Amino acid sequence: MSVGKGKTGTRTFTATTAGTFAFACTTSLCGSGHLQMTGTMIVNAVLAPTISSLFPTSGPTAGGTTVIISGSNFQNGATVLFDSTSAMSVNVTSSSSISVVTPEHGPGAVTVTVTNPDGRSATSTFTYTAPPLAITAVSPSAGPTAGGTEITITGVSFQNGATVTVGGTAATNINVVSSTAITATTPAHAAGAVDVVVTVGSTSVTKSAAFTYVEASGKRRRSARH
Repeated sequence: MSVGKGKTGTRTFTATTAGTFAFACTTSLCGSGHLQMTGTMIVNAVLAPTISSLFPTSGPTAGGTTVIISGSNFQNGATVLFDSTSAMSVNVTSSSSISVVTPEHGPGAVTVTVTNPDGRSATSTFTYTAPPLAITAVSPSAGPTAGGTEITITGVSFQNGATVTVGGTAATNINVVSSTAITATTPAHAAGAVDVVVTVGSTSVTKSAAFTYVEASGKRRRSARH
């Protein structure tokens, strides 16, 4: 605006409502010796973001899913949370679209929150899905009939509280190391190949003939002489 003879200057006004407003730059506002100025100014509203859709709306618990968030009023520098965990990457492609990569998270529905730099936010829902419970291997695959062998069971979708049976008898010292590994100690059992079963909640999975009990060599020799 002009604030004097051939002079220009900048003045800051604080507006709390969008619209078109008249303004007057008086001597007291613009400084001694300046002419009174009047005019109009247009204040554009800074709108809160909205989310209209996510695609896809679900993905694996391991994360790594690219999700397109569609909506409005997204700003550069916006952040995205899946519950309390930051997205692995955030790309504000336009004011109506954000591309993100999901972080790792447990199974179930989570709240997706988009927050603009001005602090305004919008939410939606994304569902993490766990792959079916499965056993892929048991190591070692053999041990003495007396039990006491520490085995590592590898697979997917293991959870805390899982139980393990070896040959129909509960294993001991069960430790769910991660969603893909469990350690346990074998119980005593007669010689032969047996099934290993992992149960999570109401779901069980069986690895047939996954562990073989073998008699101690001394016992086999005594049986042969007898």
